[in-house]
Order: sequence, then structure tokens, then C-alpha cells
Amino acid sequence: MTLRSIAFLLVSLAAVGQQTANNPLGDDPAKFDEKMEAAAMHNDVAFFQAVLADDVRFTHGTGMVQDRAKWLASAPNAKYLSRELDSVEVEPHGDVIETTGHVHVKSGNSRNPDYHIWFVRVYAKRNGRWQILSNRTVREVDGPMPAK
Repeated sequence: MTLRSIAFLLVSLAAVGQQTANNPLGDDPAKFDEKMEAAAMHNDVAFFQAVLADDVRFTHGTGMVQDRAKWLASAPNAKYLSRELDSVEVEPHGDVIETTGHVHVKSGNSRNPDYHIWFVRVYAKRNGRWQILSNRTVREVDGPMPAK
């Protein structure tokens, strides 16, 4: 490999890293919810700071509503043993994307150690990067899923 090839490779890798840093959700809507769940699982406040729109709204299954500041304040305190995402559907509308899905949550909370949430999330592309505008739990069921 020539010195020129190595320099090109390094510049290309730096550009990809910069794109990822500026656009943490990436450009594949099928992966947005996976990234959100991973961030929740690992209390990744920096990720949420980067992807939460200024006017974001998080409506929990309990009815509690959080704005950006409340979501960021609660993110480091959440304790999860696992968050298993499935049944994701992506509905694109240009610079707006709606996703729906299901998450099986095992928490560190003895009062509610195992529960399921079904959600609707809305993402929008603003200033060249994807942000989450809304996260709404539309159904929450405590305990394990009943056998089919």
C-alpha cells in the first residue's frame, strides 16, 4: 500500500467517524430503535443528548410525560437487566419516520421486574441529522408474556 493510499484511508475513516458523531442515529431507520434501546440499556446520556429533539416528548405507559430535560435527568438512573426489541415496523414519510415495536424489559426493580411495552416513535431529519421527536408507550403489560 502506498503512502497516498494510507492517507486516503485515514481521511476516509475520519470522515465516517465524524459523520457518526454528528448523526448518532445513522441513516438506516431500521436501526434507530435498536440504537435507542441500547442507549437506554447502558444509560448513555451522551447519545440521548445528541438525538433528542429540543421539543421531544416521551409519554410513558403510566401516563407520565417527560420533556427533553426530564428525559435526560432520568436516563442515568434507569436500571435494566435486559431490553429485548422485536416486531419493529418502519413507516417512512420523507424527513419524518414513524416506528412501532415491542420491548420486553427485565428491570432491576423488584416491584416490576418483568414487563412489556409497545411503542410508537417519531423521528425527523433536522439540520442534516435524525432526531427523535416522540416516544409514546401505547400499551404496557406487567409480567411475562402469556403462552400463545
